[in-house]
Order: sequence, then C-alpha cells, then structure tokens
Amino acid sequence: MDSVRVAGTARASVARQWPGSAAVYEYVKRLNASSLERNWRLDGEGLERLEHFRSGMLAFNHGHLVDGTVAMPLLEQRILFLCDARAYDSPILGHALRAMGASRVDVTRPDPAAAIATMRHARAGHLLGIFPEGKVSGASGLLPARDGVGYLAARLGLPVLPVALWGLESFNRPLDVYLFQRRPVIHVRVGTPQAIRIPHRDREAGRAAADAIMLLIAQQLPESLRGVYREGNKPHERGQRALAAGWVQPIEPIDTA
Repeated sequence: MDSVRVAGTARASVARQWPGSAAVYEYVKRLNASSLERNWRLDGEGLERLEHFRSGMLAFNHGHLVDGTVAMPLLEQRILFLCDARAYDSPILGHALRAMGASRVDVTRPDPAAAIATMRHARAGHLLGIFPEGKVSGASGLLPARDGVGYLAARLGLPVLPVALWGLESFNRPLDVYLFQRRPVIHVRVGTPQAIRIPHRDREAGRAAADAIMLLIAQQLPESLRGVYREGNKPHERGQRALAAGWVQPIEPIDTA
C-alpha cells in the first residue's frame, strides 16, 4: 500500500499560463489529499510512471464522479482536465470545473477547435487529463469510448498514459468511512505510455484508437468492471484491431528527464 501525499506545486512559469485559478486547484488538491490519507488506503501499481510522465495525456476510466479529484494529489503537476461539454456547460458543476481550470471538449465527434485550444496548453507544458467514456459508468463497468477521443489524441500528437481507478464506490458510504473509520481501499493501476498514430481524417480509425485506449485501461481493471471491453464485444474487437494495426503503440522507455 502507498500512502497518499500531496505532490509539489507545478512550475510557476507554467502556472502563469494556466486557465482558471491556481489557488482553487491547489486548495482542492490538498483538501483531497488530506482526506484520502486519513480515511482511505491506496493500493497503487505503476505510480512511478505518473512521476515521470511530465507531458502528455492521462486517460482515466470514469467509474465515479470523484475520479479526477482522487487523481489530483498523486501528481506534482496540475492536470488540465478535458471535460465533456455537457458537464462543462452545466450551471453548478461547470462553474467548479472552470474555477479549477478545466477545458471544454466535445468528445462525441472530432472537435478541431478544442484540439487547437488544447494544443496551446500542451505546448505550455500542461499535463492533460481525459475520461474517454464521456460520462460516469458506475458499477456496471466500462462504457464505449466517445469517437472524438482518438481523433483528439492523434491530432495533439501527445503520448497517452492509461490509468485505471476503482474502489471509489466507498465515497457513496460516508458513514462507513468517516464514522466507523473502516478505511476502504482505492486501487490505482498505471499502464505504459502509448503513441497514437491514425490515418489522416479516418474517423473509424480514430474510433478504434479510442477503444484501444479503453481496452488498455480495461486490462488493468477487475473482470467485473470491464463492461463493454470484455472479450467478444465490439468495442473490445475494435480496440484489438487498432493495436494490431499499430495505431496505438507502447512507448519505452519513459522519459525521466
């Protein structure tokens, strides 16, 4: 088990270019880290890959609404979360996302405007975070990746690091955690960085690449949480096809500079 700790603050030169409020992000990050350290246990594998992943896109499964806030304390750098347009435009959640510097992206289709805006942040050294499913999947398991995710990753030309999270359903049982202090376990599995290369303007290849990213996440999850990425389902088959075609390829070694 690894203890939860707050990583350091991102470089000031990068922070100055960051949208939203650095103070809000750091406050939420430290608040979450303190709560996690007191009330939960962390079962982590491959966390050293997070430490060395300085620039690129983090791809998370979205089993619970708090996935992003749980990930924040694990990294030194701030994460620029690319949020689904529906969440970003909502009156309450959207306000909180904007305050922390999240960026709006339509993951239901290729979104050139979002790709251009996100590229500026990537070139400034920001670490990007995305949930390819586009919405919370819950206990039923993984949902199909949205079509625009593979297109965005390929257009940005950034490495993608698949990260699997589970055990966050304990956030739905606050009495167990805070009153009875049972300290449930949150599991984190960090995969290998991937390069995304698809034929230009090939939407089907982009869709398959997005499925490949989700398939790599699924392989780190318990079988019961793999959802549509279990063997025999179409998203699983598309993901396998993208991996076989070389549209999604592992990057080794990790840059530790």
